[in-house]
Amino acid sequence: AYGAVIATSVVAKSSVPMLRAIKAGDGYWLYAVHARSVVQYRITATNFEQISTIAGGAVPLDPSTIAFGFKAPTRDASVVLASNGEIRLAVTDETIFEWPFAPDPPNYSVIVMRFDAQDGALFDVQGLGPDQNDYPDFGNINGNNVNPPDPGQKSATGVAWIDEGEKLLVTGREVDGLNWVPAMAVYDLANGTWLDLLPVLNIQGDPSNYVRARLLRNTPPNGENGAIYIPYPAGLAAVTGVDDGTYAFQAPVPGSGSLVPPTYVPPFTTPYFLPRFINAQVMNEPHVAQYNSSACCEWRENSEGYAGYTFPVIPGTYTWNAGNNPFGSCPEVLFLSDLIIPAGVTLNINDMVLKFAPTAHLIIRAGGAVNAGGSTFTSTDCLGVRWPGIRVEGNPMNLTQNESAQGSLKLNNCLVEEAHVGVWCAREGESGHYGGIVRSYNSTFVDCIVGARIERYHRIIGSNEYPNKCTFANTDFRTTLSWPDPVEYSPDKHVWLYHVNGVSFNNCSFVNAATFFWPSVAQRGRGIHALRATFRCNGF
Repeated sequence: AYGAVIATSVVAKSSVPMLRAIKAGDGYWLYAVHARSVVQYRITATNFEQISTIAGGAVPLDPSTIAFGFKAPTRDASVVLASNGEIRLAVTDETIFEWPFAPDPPNYSVIVMRFDAQDGALFDVQGLGPDQNDYPDFGNINGNNVNPPDPGQKSATGVAWIDEGEKLLVTGREVDGLNWVPAMAVYDLANGTWLDLLPVLNIQGDPSNYVRARLLRNTPPNGENGAIYIPYPAGLAAVTGVDDGTYAFQAPVPGSGSLVPPTYVPPFTTPYFLPRFINAQVMNEPHVAQYNSSACCEWRENSEGYAGYTFPVIPGTYTWNAGNNPFGSCPEVLFLSDLIIPAGVTLNINDMVLKFAPTAHLIIRAGGAVNAGGSTFTSTDCLGVRWPGIRVEGNPMNLTQNESAQGSLKLNNCLVEEAHVGVWCAREGESGHYGGIVRSYNSTFVDCIVGARIERYHRIIGSNEYPNKCTFANTDFRTTLSWPDPVEYSPDKHVWLYHVNGVSFNNCSFVNAATFFWPSVAQRGRGIHALRATFRCNGF
């Protein structure tokens, strides 16, 4: 039994997962193949649920993160119910790691995951390397200094199960000497050997035309046995005889017409050819649109996030970076609930992307501190979804704004985006926690309804008031064409100051580059809005 390809996007490089489904018993197993992980679901007549494995809620493909991201245009996947009762999922990409051995080499361009068809247990993840003659070396497994690929394509691309799941057809480009060359090969799982199909098929013309697309299984032109269809510049080609070993090649397939498949053009390269869905009803499936909706996207992401974090020792200083953190050393981390920095904790965050669900804040309590460099604080990947933002709490009883008594946030070369309030020096929904300190250097606030909000605190030393310690230097506040929800919200204020004195702005900019979203000038927001407040500006 071969799996079904479910259309989820007409865009090649997107964060929408590829869906592969297979019937087993009284229901279906659905595999959502994301850019960096695979999530498994069980569907029956009465239930739809995510099924975890020994790898957790998702099986990693890339150890850098199990969060969502953009998948490559060369990615493909195929699923089959094998004769021994196990489900086999094959995935291709330029680099995939063989869980649980990642990130140790070797890295692969083709992997096979094996699942129990009864309960979804993960048996094994196998990377398919080249044979003893180094064929096909889809992943440059020896790390040779090869010439740049032409047309910008390297590694395995298309993949399809054949011969009842006992063999795997793979297309793409492999390393031959110092060059990336076209390859079309069959891997036999029983004996671990590869068969070079190009000499067998005797393809006329440039075989590069047939190794750039995802593969589609269908009935062959003669109606007998199975065939693998390949979109190419002039229409559809087919490899027939794939289930009995009588391999043959046809291009174009009779009756397929001469329509040219759509193309995706990566920067600075010539086109890749995208797959064409042979069954037009798949493209019109209404459930696909629902799967891509905001609500479903949030539900999917919730399966892979973290419910905050508990610091083991307080007081203490902690450092998280892209290669060393408590979240599997992933550079991207999704928080489903508040990430709270308690008093006595200093957290250094370097070169990471922290994503937050629609109700999850980053909260810095009075006496806690976050120092962030080269990092991003943003919402989930779901379209039209915001997060609350960062809250820096203070202690108004400490009149000198001593940093050991106040919450402190330092941003250096950071991005805060798509928040209701990017940074708010207060405790949301509760008064009496003012005085928090934010210092922003060389950073950017993008598409926040309010960029920064500072209020109700006066720094008093002796009998004199001194400038508030909050400062913004070389910081840009921007409203862009990527504004996630122009119908629901319009920009309010880049900076909102209330009952506070002396916040400084040095070489900052305040820009709305998406004015056509809002015809009325009153809807386009303000730069700095100050009420019963003073501020210092220098060098716009």
